[in-house]
Amino acid sequence: GRVQFTSKHKEDVLRAEDEHPDFIHAFNAFSPTGNVTGDLVYVNYARVEDISRLEELGVSLKGKIAIARYGKLFRGNKVKHCQEAGAIGVILYTDPEQVAPNGTDPDSVYPNTIFLPPSGIQRGNVLTSKGYPLSPTWSSVSGAYRLSVNEAVRKYFPKIPCQPIGYGDAEQLLAIMGGDQVPEEWRGRLPGLEYRLGPGFDSEHSGWKVNLVVNNKLRDTSDNDIVGIIQGSHEPDR
Repeated sequence: GRVQFTSKHKEDVLRAEDEHPDFIHAFNAFSPTGNVTGDLVYVNYARVEDISRLEELGVSLKGKIAIARYGKLFRGNKVKHCQEAGAIGVILYTDPEQVAPNGTDPDSVYPNTIFLPPSGIQRGNVLTSKGYPLSPTWSSVSGAYRLSVNEAVRKYFPKIPCQPIGYGDAEQLLAIMGGDQVPEEWRGRLPGLEYRLGPGFDSEHSGWKVNLVVNNKLRDTSDNDIVGIIQGSHEPDR
C-alpha cells in the first residue's frame, strides 16, 4: 500500500538550454487512459516469437503488465501482441543495447555524445493503422471521407494502456525481477543486470506490484509541420 518508486515523466535537464516551459511529458499517443495494477513480465521485444517463447517457458501474460524494450518492430505491434496474449498494460523502454552502445556512464551519452542518457524516453504513437486513423491509407484532405471516431478507436487503437520510460527507470524495475533468467539472446546491456522473466519481483520484494497510470486525452487538434530543404550539390532537382 506504499509507493516505493515512481518513474519520471520527463528527461533530466542535462544542459540549461534543455529546460523549456512547453516541454511535453512522455506518453505514447493513442494509448487509452487506464489505471492498472499487476505483476511485471519481461517480454523482450514483444514480437510474436517472443510471446510464443514465453508460453514455452511457462510464463503467462494474462492479467500481467508487460515490460518490453524498443527495437525490431513498430511499438504499436508490441502493444497489440501483448494485448492479444492477455496483458493488462505495457511499459516500453529503450535498452542501452540499442541507444547507448558505448556504455551508460555520463561520458558515453548525451550531452557528451549523441547517445541516449538514462532518463531519455522515446515517444511515439501505438496505432496499428497506416496513416491518420480517421482516414487510413488515403489522404486526409479537406472534404475526404473519414471514419467515425468510435470506428477508428475500435479498429486501430490499443485496448490496454501503454507508457514509455527511460532505461534508468526500467533498471529500477528489472533489477528486482523474480522468475527464471531470460534466454541469452533476450539480455540487453543494462550494466550488471541479471535479466529475469518474472512474473513479479524477487523474494526480497515479494508482494510489490506495478501500478501503471495513463492519463491521455482523446481530442482533435491542429498541428504544424516544419519542413526544411537542403539543396544538394549533385542532381539538386532530385
